[in-house]
Amino acid sequence: MERADLTICDCLPAERALLEEELARSGVQAAFVEHGSALAIPPLAGCSCVSVSHRMQLGARELDALSSADIRCVITRSVGTDHIDVTAASRRGIQVKRVSYSPGSVADHAVTLMLMLLRQPNLLLDGNAQEALMSCGRELGDMTVGVIGPGRIGEAVISRLEGFGCQVMKWGRSPRSRSAQLSEVLSASDIVTLHVPLTPDTHHLIGDEELSLMKKDAFIVNTARGGLIDTQALIKALSEKRIAGAALDVVDGDPSGLCHAALGSMSNVIITPHSAYLTDHALRDIAKSVVEGYLTFKGEG
Repeated sequence: MERADLTICDCLPAERALLEEELARSGVQAAFVEHGSALAIPPLAGCSCVSVSHRMQLGARELDALSSADIRCVITRSVGTDHIDVTAASRRGIQVKRVSYSPGSVADHAVTLMLMLLRQPNLLLDGNAQEALMSCGRELGDMTVGVIGPGRIGEAVISRLEGFGCQVMKWGRSPRSRSAQLSEVLSASDIVTLHVPLTPDTHHLIGDEELSLMKKDAFIVNTARGGLIDTQALIKALSEKRIAGAALDVVDGDPSGLCHAALGSMSNVIITPHSAYLTDHALRDIAKSVVEGYLTFKGEG
């Protein structure tokens, strides 16, 4: 049986290269598994820890398989853990650890999406020069931006927006992190950007009622988690021109793909493939965090 300290699943090529560098520095022996199913992770001698991506769903069935393979720790290469049934993992004696990485990666992407919404560069990129000349853009510095979730990433977004001269409003889950109530932020903002974690309390935080509060020429940006927005309500608001557009790095889970297709067909919607975090800086942070998480787990044992 092959031996490894750590099994690492579902890596992107750039991610694997940086993980291999960090593993070599630390002396940790890892086995890389390309597929994204916990049910197919091979048993490895001496291995009691796996690292998974945000793309891997770990429910009761997958956690049973991991437990049967003597896995006692899961390190997710993400800040969020909404793809893992953490309660079920705890019942099976499996620790769940997460990583931290540069908030600038997601913050830069969020601001990039805002600029794209305001200037519609897709018209030029698609070769529609005449149509682009008929379209008048807007300047980010003239915008009031509502930051929903002023945590590490939200604050990084705010620091960038202040450089553009934006007026910023913010709302967080604790009263101390709010400059106004959520309804006030939504109704006053030209752009709303989401940076809260997905929890039962924040699931569909933005639904039909919240979208109805926004200005008709306002935009919404989501680089956090798809489940924060009720996708059907968003499609309806966009179709009825109740808001001006949306930029989404994440879309709520939709097994049929119909919601994603409906959004993708709209000229006022930008979709990126959950890649906001994907920078060399962030991937280095993630690689280091995975190895540190593993060494901490072994030290606890």
